[in-house]
Amino acid sequence: MHYINVPSFAESIISLAKSFLKPKLQERIHIHSSTDGLKKYIPLEILPQDLEERSFHAKNSIVWF
Repeated sequence: MHYINVPSFAESIISLAKSFLKPKLQERIHIHSSTDGLKKYIPLEILPQDLEERSFHAKNSIVWF
């Protein structure tokens, strides 16, 4: 699960929740401050063209992939 532009309070909650999960599940949860970090895991060519624009407008919301 990849989260982009997560507010700092939500990032803290997710990190806390991850600490209670098994290591295999912890490895599957990723938090990114922008789509730049997402490039390591998912080719940006397969994502919607306006993802960067939507991420910018949804600065304080969680985007799920």
